[in-house]
Amino acid sequence: MGLGTDVTNKNIRILLVDDHQVVRDGLQHMLEQETGIEVIGQGADAEQTFSCIRELSPDIVLMDIKMPGMDGIELTRQVRRQYPDCKIIML
Repeated sequence: MGLGTDVTNKNIRILLVDDHQVVRDGLQHMLEQETGIEVIGQGADAEQTFSCIRELSPDIVLMDIKMPGMDGIELTRQVRRQYPDCKIIML
């Protein structure tokens, strides 16, 4: 089932953040089956996440809560401070 068509025909650009590569790859495969969704990048930690947000300007970040080092909750707080318009969905 697709998401339908947007008036602007613009894809939703998603950044995947999870410390497990297999999870990121599985989510990417699943999401790319949907019309109107484009996975534009992946991050495994805080450094990669900030780099991807800065370079790719995603519409949505899908972020894991439990990650080593900085967890997803703290990372979300920091992303929201630096990029207040960034939309984040926690997994």
